[in-house]
Amino acid sequence: MDNKEMMKNLDMPERKEALPPEKILQLLQVQENDDLLDLGAGTGFFSIPASKITKGMVYALDIEQEMLNELQLRIEQEAIYNIRLIEGSIEDIPLSDGSIDGVIASLVLHYVHPVSKALAEVQRVLKPGGSLLCFEWETKESPLGPPLHQRIFHQIWKKQY
Repeated sequence: MDNKEMMKNLDMPERKEALPPEKILQLLQVQENDDLLDLGAGTGFFSIPASKITKGMVYALDIEQEMLNELQLRIEQEAIYNIRLIEGSIEDIPLSDGSIDGVIASLVLHYVHPVSKALAEVQRVLKPGGSLLCFEWETKESPLGPPLHQRIFHQIWKKQY
């Protein structure tokens, strides 16, 4: 799937209905000045709503510059000043140790191998007591999402993380 098609999928109204970002972000219990990190930020599905619930910085990390370019346009259109774009990988997050209050990992960790490397990086950048909001595709066939072999078996999460 190319980036244009991926962007179209990220912006589908059905996705927003199935995964309402404002409601999901409530699970992070964001405080007024929290600094957040959105892994695989894409076009800002979570970054933009997150920027509206904190006065802190929202770091939007993505490996695809084209995604970040689109997010930059949206940030400018909405006059948002607390999102910082970062081109980089989840396996090597270019942020300081203990600098983030909350991390959002929405349907992105199945792209990372091994996932333990990504989770170690998340742990490194999180402040003590920080939170990770993570959700992934179930390991069962469905019309949406990646192929079954790319999904992370839920028992692995329970056992190792």
